[in-house]
Amino acid sequence: MINKLKSPLCLLCLSFLLLACDRDNSDDLPIKYAGNSLDIESFAPQQQLTYHFLLAEIAINRKDYQTAMEEYVWLAEETRNPVIAARATSLALEQELYEPAADVAKVWADSTPDDPQTQGIAVSILLRNKNINEAMPYLDRLVSDNDELTFANLMFIQATLENTADYEQYIELMRTHGEQHNDFRTTFMSAQAALEIGQLDTALETINQVLALEKDWIRPVALKIQILYETQRTEDAIAYLEEAIPLFPDNSALRWLQAQMFLDSGNIKDGTRILETLINDPLYRDDASIELARMAIQQQQHKQAEKIIEKYLKQGNITQEDTAYYLYAFAAQQQGHQEAALSRYRKVAQGPYFANANIQAALIYADNGYTDTALETLEPLFELYPQERSRIELVKTQILLDAYRIQEAYDELSQVINSKGDDTELRYIRGLIAIELEKTEQAESDFRYVVAQQPTHIEAINDLTTLLIKAEDYNDAMDYAKQAMDLEPENPESLANMGRLQYKLGKEKQALENLQKSYALDPKPATAAHLGEVLWSLGEKEDARILWQAALSEYPNSAELIDIVQQFTPNP
Repeated sequence: MINKLKSPLCLLCLSFLLLACDRDNSDDLPIKYAGNSLDIESFAPQQQLTYHFLLAEIAINRKDYQTAMEEYVWLAEETRNPVIAARATSLALEQELYEPAADVAKVWADSTPDDPQTQGIAVSILLRNKNINEAMPYLDRLVSDNDELTFANLMFIQATLENTADYEQYIELMRTHGEQHNDFRTTFMSAQAALEIGQLDTALETINQVLALEKDWIRPVALKIQILYETQRTEDAIAYLEEAIPLFPDNSALRWLQAQMFLDSGNIKDGTRILETLINDPLYRDDASIELARMAIQQQQHKQAEKIIEKYLKQGNITQEDTAYYLYAFAAQQQGHQEAALSRYRKVAQGPYFANANIQAALIYADNGYTDTALETLEPLFELYPQERSRIELVKTQILLDAYRIQEAYDELSQVINSKGDDTELRYIRGLIAIELEKTEQAESDFRYVVAQQPTHIEAINDLTTLLIKAEDYNDAMDYAKQAMDLEPENPESLANMGRLQYKLGKEKQALENLQKSYALDPKPATAAHLGEVLWSLGEKEDARILWQAALSEYPNSAELIDIVQQFTPNP
């Protein structure tokens, strides 16, 4: 029993000793200082290993990653222990210390030569360091007689690549391995990776090399068709595809490509026909079902889309459940079945449609008067999708406005703008809300900012012009009115603003022409009010009365129209 306790006690005493040294010295002192007071050489080998391990862990706690890595590299090389090497590799990658990461990853891979994932990690790190020659032995361990397992391992490496430089190293490694071993599989992966980063000519040249080695393999045939199609050689791609399909009894991959080509070219009928044959294929069942439902929705065949999704969801081991529920919900929503749509949107748990599903659910809640629930539904999205904050904010603002919570909408946008003031669309929306709240100075400031950032933002230019006309700042207003007319001379709002300004500056005939054009394009009550004003000033009082009466019958609550009519005809 005493012997069994000896090692743990030594470790415990050593840890106390190290902690005591740590407490006695300032945090500003190097961590190695603790080691200077100890005669490490006098320790037993196991105690020395423990010392270095604890030293590395203390260094991590102090965020002294350089020291930690030095200790872990030493430990990994000294012990050849895969657990220590794995810990060291993970730490190095977290800190983006790729050179020491390569050192310990090699130890890890060498200590577990039969583990393909570990070999793949070593290859990936060595590629990051541009050490193709050193990566080759670890790649050799991944390649076996089992084609599917080999491809899975090679795809694992490709999935770890982060940028074009990494891909280029991977392409070179695969190409070199293929040439040295006459291995069509690694040559194929080189072509596939080249396609991935847009090196289409290289991809085509390489895939032709694969086909020269292995003509009866469907993967390079499918990849060549895809490369031809993406290089805009559509006719060549279709011809090669039609030639290849009869040669492969199991040709679902080729038929999937053919369906995509048909759909891309607008041939919905033939594309759909092929997808319907793939819906029972184990490899393409999921993709074909989702694509069929999507096509049905695009064709406004929402009930058909629901049938396709219902059949798909009843099957086991499906891979696109979240996408299916999103399309299922969208089809219901388009038919006005809001309760069913809401239930289905709430089942989208993750994936690319998660944000949209929650936004649509929030809008349904809002439409049914559950404003607070709608806002609660949106709230998690701000943290999950910071890059889409503006879009989510606009939805939240719209919900608040629809609920007549105008001040809340204004305050919400102001808070966001204060933290991220360069979003022109949010500034424009706040300007519109500021007008509703009679905060004209804020509205003018926001519109000026938007126009300065986006000189072609016609809505902001026209809204700013309108504000300046009301403020009787006619010279400034004219500058913006001219800018709007230069951009869109047939825009009804631009024409109306120019007409109003011309009237204020005594150019009634020009004003009449522009206001008449505007009213013909878009008969707004405000335009009717100002057009009647011009007609009255030109002596066409009866025409003005007729125009105003017609506008009032359609827009009896227009404050601007009522105000001008009362100025000229107190008892209309």
